[in-house]
Amino acid sequence: MRKKIYFLMYVFIILMIPICVQAKEMKASNRVSINKIWTIKFSKQIDKSTVNDKNIYVIDSNKNRVDIDLEILNDGKWITVSPKYSYKSNETYTLFVSNRIKDINGNHMKDSTAMVFTTSDKTNDKIVLAWNYVYNKEKNKSFYDSKDDVVMNSSDYSGISVISPIWFKLKWRDGNVIGITEKMDETYLKIARMNGYEIWPCFQGMYKSSIANSLDDYADKMDKFFQNEDVENLVIDQLIAYIDKYNFKGINVDFEALGKKNRENYSQFVKKLTDKLRSRGVITSVDVNEPVLHSAYSECYDRAALADYADYIMFMAYDEHWVGDKNPGSVGSYPWVEKGINKILNLGVPNEKLILGVPFYMREFQEVEASPKVESVVVTKRIIGNVRTMLYSEPSQSSKNIKSCAYGDLFSVISFDGEWYKVMYNNETAYIKKEAVALVKGNESKKIAVGCHTKTMNDIKKILSDESKRPYIYYDKVSKQNVLVYYDYDSSRTSLLKHEIWLEDKESMKWRIDLANKYDLKGVAAWNIGYSSYELLQVLRNYNNN
Repeated sequence: MRKKIYFLMYVFIILMIPICVQAKEMKASNRVSINKIWTIKFSKQIDKSTVNDKNIYVIDSNKNRVDIDLEILNDGKWITVSPKYSYKSNETYTLFVSNRIKDINGNHMKDSTAMVFTTSDKTNDKIVLAWNYVYNKEKNKSFYDSKDDVVMNSSDYSGISVISPIWFKLKWRDGNVIGITEKMDETYLKIARMNGYEIWPCFQGMYKSSIANSLDDYADKMDKFFQNEDVENLVIDQLIAYIDKYNFKGINVDFEALGKKNRENYSQFVKKLTDKLRSRGVITSVDVNEPVLHSAYSECYDRAALADYADYIMFMAYDEHWVGDKNPGSVGSYPWVEKGINKILNLGVPNEKLILGVPFYMREFQEVEASPKVESVVVTKRIIGNVRTMLYSEPSQSSKNIKSCAYGDLFSVISFDGEWYKVMYNNETAYIKKEAVALVKGNESKKIAVGCHTKTMNDIKKILSDESKRPYIYYDKVSKQNVLVYYDYDSSRTSLLKHEIWLEDKESMKWRIDLANKYDLKGVAAWNIGYSSYELLQVLRNYNNN
């Protein structure tokens, strides 16, 4: 008689145990996402010919079969089970695994297995998404080459339910859109799905100086794309071909800096795309920023129309203070974030469609401080182009050099002629370039950023452990954030600069989550996985579980 093989099989998240699962019915799971991906793991390599919807299937409470997709992973030892279309909310389902499944030696499972699960109320089913910035195709590997990488850990551990890697972008040639370019990685996709993540790839259209000479030029080029129906349809068809091939359940669309002239164009593009995706059961989310007047980055969005067409609107509630900003501050303070939420809701975006963007990163500002008694300029740039910042005897860089300037040097102002400030130095007049300085009024105290770098919580731990930097933390009541301060010399070792970082720690992440709950938003979306830390993931985990 043929010997039956004992399979070690469990449905993700049950812990791996060194014995065979023989129970015919496994423990029920409740409040499961309507797009839940189950992972079944076996102790031996299975015969792929026995993996089909007769041997593995899902039925609803009325005994009706549900359309599912099966994928074999991990050298034939794992199978993922996902709904072809979303499960119904508040419905009970049963996942069956038949003992007709065999290993590669022809041995059957000992017992058939069933697991009952109930989906959550769709209106209360929160989305926790994290974008993953993927610079190029090869960069994908860096996100699954360590056991500590988010993708390598289970969705339940990270608290993230959806990952949105930037895998698709508009493809340009000679100033014209000609299709899309992809940066996919099938290994990344398989590992993520094995660990319970949904993948909603991000489709980007971004301004770059290599594409256009200016924001206005970029807006003109995008207008040309939107007006060319053949190219627009080509882009959409190419994107859908990838969605169909890899069975993506959702897509994130991130077009930025389109300019006001493309406001209606973009809305109609999103409508055309979502109409085609909805018939496939694919979710569409669209990224927007804070509503601001006279901004090419903001006025391109008709947020109410986009909410009518798309399933979700992602509010990128960060970069209140950004690289190049002269005013140091938080990437997203409490009052700024709450004000942005209210602006978007008041524009007609339903709260059940709005997802709050949260930062995993922060900005480190290098600062100079000035408190002059009379109107003065303070040096904020040591080098302009390849030329050191100098005081000159005349308003010309070819005139006599009077002084080589350092960060924070302060000079009282006599006059200004458009490019040059005439200033006092050692009781004599001198000239300094406008772009090298910041103007400070008399009897005004001002902090001015002279440099800015992106930091993560892992970077912060290193700074705090370096006693030579004299780090300390204070609490900013306005931003509702802890702020790290330390002192260090600039790269030339000539100026001791103050460094200030508004921390994105568990305290700030908690109030961001509280805001999402206060306004009953659909969920949160983090930028980005590469900046994540254990403590921030812990807050997301608590939000997702509750």
